[in-house]
Amino acid sequence: MSTRGYVRLLTVAGIMSALLLVAVLLVRYVIEGPRGRSPSVLVVVIDTLRADRAYGPASKMPFFTQLARRGVVFTQARSVAEWTLPSHASLFTGKLPSEHGATFEHRTLPSEAATLAEVLATYGYATAGFTANVNVSSLYGFEQGFDRFVEAWRTPAGKDRTRASDTMIDELLAWWDATPHRPVFMFLNLMDAHLPYDADPESLAAAGPDARAIPQEILAASDLFERVLAGEVVVDEAFARALAARYGAAVQTADRKLERLVLELERREFFEHGVLVVTSDHGENLGENGRVDHQGVFDETLLRVPLLLYGERVPANVVRDEPITTARLFPWLVDLANGASKLPTPGETALVAERYPAIEIAERLAAKRPHVDRTTLERGEVAIVPREGGRKLLLTPGREPRLFDIEGPAAAERELDAKAESEWIERLQRDWARVRQLARPVRETYEPERSNGVEDSETWQRLAELGYVGARTEVFSMHAQEHLSRGNRAFQRKDYAAARTDFEAATRLDPNFVDAWFNLALALERTDLESALQIWEHYLALALKQGGQDAASIEHAMGRVEALKAPAPPK
Repeated sequence: MSTRGYVRLLTVAGIMSALLLVAVLLVRYVIEGPRGRSPSVLVVVIDTLRADRAYGPASKMPFFTQLARRGVVFTQARSVAEWTLPSHASLFTGKLPSEHGATFEHRTLPSEAATLAEVLATYGYATAGFTANVNVSSLYGFEQGFDRFVEAWRTPAGKDRTRASDTMIDELLAWWDATPHRPVFMFLNLMDAHLPYDADPESLAAAGPDARAIPQEILAASDLFERVLAGEVVVDEAFARALAARYGAAVQTADRKLERLVLELERREFFEHGVLVVTSDHGENLGENGRVDHQGVFDETLLRVPLLLYGERVPANVVRDEPITTARLFPWLVDLANGASKLPTPGETALVAERYPAIEIAERLAAKRPHVDRTTLERGEVAIVPREGGRKLLLTPGREPRLFDIEGPAAAERELDAKAESEWIERLQRDWARVRQLARPVRETYEPERSNGVEDSETWQRLAELGYVGARTEVFSMHAQEHLSRGNRAFQRKDYAAARTDFEAATRLDPNFVDAWFNLALALERTDLESALQIWEHYLALALKQGGQDAASIEHAMGRVEALKAPAPPK
């Protein structure tokens, strides 16, 4: 062959190689997305999982412990709130509850908040969320950024926690299999460890007789926390032991679900180019100091949560003891999508958690059990932990600052003498002031929310089962209920204009909400007397049509109509 022939052959071979390379890159682009080296991400939140039951001497999760040796575990991870909705909102946005605004007062994650799913979608991620908790749902804006959002609590299997977990895992795996676009971001909330501590038969048997000592109707009671506060359920040593045993069985059930999920993903080679995050939204009280559930206090048993990382770019068998909050996962996962390989860091400021009052529970207590002390539900608190850990400052409105030693196990936190530790208190108060200075609320004011048309009696029932609302059976607007509560508080502080705004919002969202019409008429008597007559008449017509209304309220409304219709006295 001539020299020219060799050159031609080499040229053709070079072109073919280039075309092959382009084809490989195109295939990779289709399979892995526009940022091919961005790993897929799965965030699993095992709802209500205490850190000390995930790993350590009291662990009830053998698979989690095994997986931790293959990845990175943070022993001092913390939530930024003590209940589901604000802590998930912080996980999704990287912001404190006071910044994202999703609290007991109005619950909704505002559309202005940039969520993790939304941000990762801009990097080419396909996104899917799977939730068994009504508080992490489209009702409250948590579907933002997800291509697919599955709410297992709406399904027939939703009330059975173990079935719901299996169903969601099946749907997650099916979505992964059917999604050729890579990378992906998947979120999964499992409710196995939440009251009433449903457990599979194997885990329940392994927990021993104590796990069956508390009747199921007590564990399933939506007002268990209130019964304990009222002394109707006594949390003695035997009750606490049984509670811990039953919770342990539920946690072990969650561990089995996690194991099944991870093994299925390993079989699908997810971790060849993917990262798993396992954490929780808050812990649980298991009889410590006579407490149950996860309300009314800001103890370490609620704030410390597990945090495990496993997969590509995650080293094996690493234990990190520095404090970190789950809100720090947001910037880390965004950096990961950008190609970074560092582990999450605590951030530049002190670690903060915020507790907002459980308004509805306090109001329900006032109505049903007026003799019970409600102060633990009526005040908000802030917990500040220094970046090096070891101490926690608790700031409670109306009380002196309190300092705690939190070096040991979560259940062994110890209050310190405030006078002897004044330097620590002053330092952490300065840290808190700096955090507040840097805070950037995503919405300056809370505007009345619009109903999204999916609120119904089933939703209310699920919220009641979790203890967040009282019993109600008719179709409802959750946002209307929230506006009524807001308006009541404004009325009590004599801000009648603000009260009127919220009562009007409640009546727009739920035109059959009799209590909202009554309260609106009261507010109008102080802001717009001419309109008050019309609202009183509307209230009477609605109340008499529906029936079952309080006779004193009907009588008061009739009296006001008669008085407002009376001719004005001559001047």
